[in-house]
Amino acid sequence: MKNMVKTKFVGVYRYVSEERRFDGKPDECFYYSYRDENRKFRWFKVGWRSEKVTAQYASEKRAEYLVATRNGEAPERTRKSKCITFGQGFEVFQEKWLPGIRKPIRASGSLHHLQPPASRFQCFEVHAEKDNGTGAKAL
Repeated sequence: MKNMVKTKFVGVYRYVSEERRFDGKPDECFYYSYRDENRKFRWFKVGWRSEKVTAQYASEKRAEYLVATRNGEAPERTRKSKCITFGQGFEVFQEKWLPGIRKPIRASGSLHHLQPPASRFQCFEVHAEKDNGTGAKAL
């Protein structure tokens, strides 16, 4: 994220707001960073200085989160629970759209080509790769 300033605590950053003010100075928002199970860099907002949040408090929250992750107790991200997998999306497609098609699709013939091979992946985990010169993009 842009405009983040490091603090003296590992993995804790602050963002100085241009609009919000607290005690006559610009308000600061504290974030901590970590890498998730897929090694993707994530930011977590702890709170604003006007809400009595400090860099030390954000560092303590980061330490609690990392310990909980190591012990397998970390809460799941809410974004994952909102998103469906490609397999679940195909099941909805089968229920709602396949019965209305004029020519019925044989289950043994071409139905397996419609179901994506990556049916266990959630929709936000799949990214298209860059064009390799052939004009086709791979998932």
